[in-house]
Amino acid sequence: MTAVWTNESVRELRRMLEIGMTFTDIGAALKLSKSAVVGKAFRLGIRTGHRASKTVARSHKCDYGKHRRDGWSDGIRSSTAPITLAKLKWMDRN
Repeated sequence: MTAVWTNESVRELRRMLEIGMTFTDIGAALKLSKSAVVGKAFRLGIRTGHRASKTVARSHKCDYGKHRRDGWSDGIRSSTAPITLAKLKWMDRN
């Protein structure tokens, strides 16, 4: 399913982003999915100030096997999954 973007809907998208509406709310107002709104904003080069959480690869010195043997598990099954900086700092402290 492809979204139909008219000049009017693009103007509305820009206006709603300027007043600080979320992508979800904009999608509901335009009767489009959040993904369609995010994709269009990206393709138009609109900077919204929204950022993804900072993540780092799991290539640090922690021994994950040890934690799992001790019963600790964060629910992440892949050793290549990203981990947040807060979680990494917490793990390095312990």
